[in-house]
Amino acid sequence: MGIRLIALAAVGVLAAGCLTNSYSRTFTPSEDLAERQPYLAESTEPALILEGTEMEFDLQSMRSQGYDAVGYSEFEGRLEPEGQARDIAQEIGANRVLIYREDLGTFTGLRPVFTRSFTGFYPWRYGYGGFRGCRTGLPFYGPRVTYVPYAEQHFRQVAVYYAPILPGGLGIFVRELTDEEQGRLANKDGAVITAVVDGSPAARAGLREGDIILEIDGRPLDPDTLAGEMIPPGDGKAIPIVVDRDGQRQSRVLTLD
Repeated sequence: MGIRLIALAAVGVLAAGCLTNSYSRTFTPSEDLAERQPYLAESTEPALILEGTEMEFDLQSMRSQGYDAVGYSEFEGRLEPEGQARDIAQEIGANRVLIYREDLGTFTGLRPVFTRSFTGFYPWRYGYGGFRGCRTGLPFYGPRVTYVPYAEQHFRQVAVYYAPILPGGLGIFVRELTDEEQGRLANKDGAVITAVVDGSPAARAGLREGDIILEIDGRPLDPDTLAGEMIPPGDGKAIPIVVDRDGQRQSRVLTLD
């Protein structure tokens, strides 16, 4: 069951009005989620909450373990329970959540508290000149405002939701070449590997982060489509690949599962 269902579930969370906590109110799908839909799966297992360290490093680490980011929540305020992030993860089909917190300090102020207070009696006897007040009339209670000082510790809180990658393909994540890399290679065709999935054909062939893919199966890599990012399983099919590693051109062979 593909990531398309994860995206639809996320929309359902928002549209249904289940905005009972800050994690749900600020949930945002990953910007390029549509491009990765064919490679991700919806998980049914309970979501695992993990403490994040540095977002970019954690993204590469999670990808190497076979997970990819499908969305995030970000807000500032009082500390929210982690269980609320787990609820959102299960709604969208993610099974890993990385939590980040930044202490923003203690905020102080005055908070209004409204209470009922006795203010007098309704007039009840009618005579010449209109109503007259009388202590034996009906008692009247009105609102009374009291300002109570408060001190709250606030945090910037971020939750990144991860879904499992479907098996098959090369098992790599890539990005386009920078202008500096294109100039060094004298070639605009290529893609830089940003993560290698553990146990994948790419990992078994010895590819690693930072390698620049130049050719796959005898063809230059199209940087617009990044065609080498995922290839369907091929029952042991061997695919030659050429990479640039630290300025040296190397040939490898990928054996698909």
